[in-house]
Amino acid sequence: MRQYRVGSFSFGLVLIGLGVTMLVAFFAKQSALNIIINAWPVAMIALGAEILIRLFVVKREADAKVKYDWLSIAFICVIIVISTVIYSVTAVISAFGGREELYRVFNIYPYYVTTEISEELAGAETLAFVGDGQNLRIIEGDGENIKVITVVSASTNRSDTREVENILRNLLKFEGARRVTMVAMQMHSTPISSVSFYSTVFLPKGKTVDLQGYYGVYNVSPNCKVQVLERIIPEKSYDGS
Repeated sequence: MRQYRVGSFSFGLVLIGLGVTMLVAFFAKQSALNIIINAWPVAMIALGAEILIRLFVVKREADAKVKYDWLSIAFICVIIVISTVIYSVTAVISAFGGREELYRVFNIYPYYVTTEISEELAGAETLAFVGDGQNLRIIEGDGENIKVITVVSASTNRSDTREVENILRNLLKFEGARRVTMVAMQMHSTPISSVSFYSTVFLPKGKTVDLQGYYGVYNVSPNCKVQVLERIIPEKSYDGS
């Protein structure tokens, strides 16, 4: 007599799903727990579909019967129960205004904030970029002063965008007079994560930009004077001197 085990296939799918979820959450810098809590019905669907399919097959085969893999089914049920409890508790806490506290505890960053910072460097002859992870575009400026427009973006767990914008603005520092150093500080902790800087520099003739650090992408227009002070390993589009 042929036996069809029910639960083993669903158990395997659940393990694969958990592994993929954790891997994606790691690279996407998201909370794996948050994804699992919201996706737990998939485990019920997989187990229910497996039971129905096996029962349908057994009815068509006279010498076949279903054998339940109780250990696998129990494991799936444990995941369902834990996820349901956590989901219910978080829903109640959110209903009473504790949503952002949950985001902080579970390291979840559901919001995205972008702010623009414009700085004109009166009297500066050189602009030095210091720091990692910036994306730069350097073009010719038609004014007398070096001008920098930086778009700073980040994921956050705060719904108050004004508070987050102030935090992002404080990550960008301009220091000096004749030689101004622009420092872009990275921050990967509450309340923000995954900070990115996209700067456009308007560089008048006779002015200089010094690059020091690692940059994701940079583009230089012709006739702009740029000096590389340290080794840079960018994914670059470089055109000019």
